[in-house]
Amino acid sequence: MKNTSKQAKLIGIIVILFTLVLCVVNITYSYFSFSSKVSGTASFESYDVKFGYSYSTSSEKLVDENTLTVYPIYTSAGGTIGRGESFKLKVLDGASDVNINSLFFSAEGGNSYVRFWIDAYKSTEGVIDKTVNYGRYFDFVIPYAESFESSVKTRGAETKKMYYAKAAINAGSSIVFATGLTLLNDAPVDMLNSTMQITINFDAVQAENGAYLSVFDDAWGYSESWS
Repeated sequence: MKNTSKQAKLIGIIVILFTLVLCVVNITYSYFSFSSKVSGTASFESYDVKFGYSYSTSSEKLVDENTLTVYPIYTSAGGTIGRGESFKLKVLDGASDVNINSLFFSAEGGNSYVRFWIDAYKSTEGVIDKTVNYGRYFDFVIPYAESFESSVKTRGAETKKMYYAKAAINAGSSIVFATGLTLLNDAPVDMLNSTMQITINFDAVQAENGAYLSVFDDAWGYSESWS
């Protein structure tokens, strides 16, 4: 009887330990069930991050995509942009041009970390040539620069300048990340006298449980301030 009792206790202890191991595994990796790399509106069940832009005096609009195509507002009579020149942006909303006062991210469902970047490709009569990405030769005009950091990253033949919001965007809040763009002084000669398609892109992930360590474990990386 004593041996039977000891065996029963041992089995009970093993079952408890196994259950505890399962609980630890589920807690450690629980974020995988509601976080993923951005697709479309960047939804992770209760998590949702969107682009937004302000226009006119107090109007705002959210965008249900993780890519936003923007167009320059030219200040020169010839409709061109020179090296070192900053310029404001507009978007095409239906058949109308809408001038942008500022671009922002809005976190609607949960606290989120965001990284973002610019893609720029040559466009010839509407045909986009994605052989070379010139996005790194543009900078965001950022009104609160201390809230962001940037780093040039390379993957294979492609180089991007990645930007990161240093702090998580809290649920129900937003953060302005740009009021325009600047064409850098070191822009290559082959960019000049050409037309560019410019898009602004972002990735987002929940802030809790260190999800970024796995979701953003790629060449484009994450901010060290997120640790």
